[in-house]
Amino acid sequence: MKRIYLLVALMIGMATSAMAQSTDLRLLSSLRATDTVRWNASGTYGKIIVWGFANLGPTALTSADTIKFKTPYMNLSLLLPSAGLPVNDTVYFIDTVFFNAAPTTNPYNWCDSAYVKRGSAAMSDPNIGNNRNCVSMRFIETATSVNTVAANEAGLAIFPNPATQIVNIKYNFASETANVTLRDLMGKVVYTKELGKNLYGEKQFPLDISALTPGLYMIELNDGKNRVVSKITVE
Repeated sequence: MKRIYLLVALMIGMATSAMAQSTDLRLLSSLRATDTVRWNASGTYGKIIVWGFANLGPTALTSADTIKFKTPYMNLSLLLPSAGLPVNDTVYFIDTVFFNAAPTTNPYNWCDSAYVKRGSAAMSDPNIGNNRNCVSMRFIETATSVNTVAANEAGLAIFPNPATQIVNIKYNFASETANVTLRDLMGKVVYTKELGKNLYGEKQFPLDISALTPGLYMIELNDGKNRVVSKITVE
């Protein structure tokens, strides 16, 4: 199993401070209530997952505080940015996960959880009910002969990136039809487009992204045989 980590701060409001040493940490996830992970024996087929950690207050977190994060395949200590995590703000964690086997129970009850550690002790949380997120994850084996996400990202050209009005995608299609989907960091679909028929071979398509809010998005291309996932920044 290989992992790539990226912690990104997204400031969405002005902070207020409080004397109380407790805060309500809410765990957000791009995983859907019923989701899918594809895998192969070589562990080269991946899935991009985004988690958000929202500070609902009343205490602002500092860069000295740590978010302790647990998933079914890893335990992490996530360091906060220099600005910390003010009340009503959110930080995001992006992970690309690869599996070379499936769990015995399939679908699998996939649960993530998080809490804040200040110094050597866990910070008091008045609402622990939103610190945990569980989904029904189905693991589907993909033949090793099928191109992997990593390999496909090299074959999927996205330009310009960052983009403002129009972004172009170029890909060597292995099927007759295909569609493209853009999701925000919480997994919400914000753009879809059917790319038509008779797509065999290398083709290029423009996507009108002028209506999207500036930020980071996940772009997914699916031609029925391969599913390609990459990232795009809208300015």
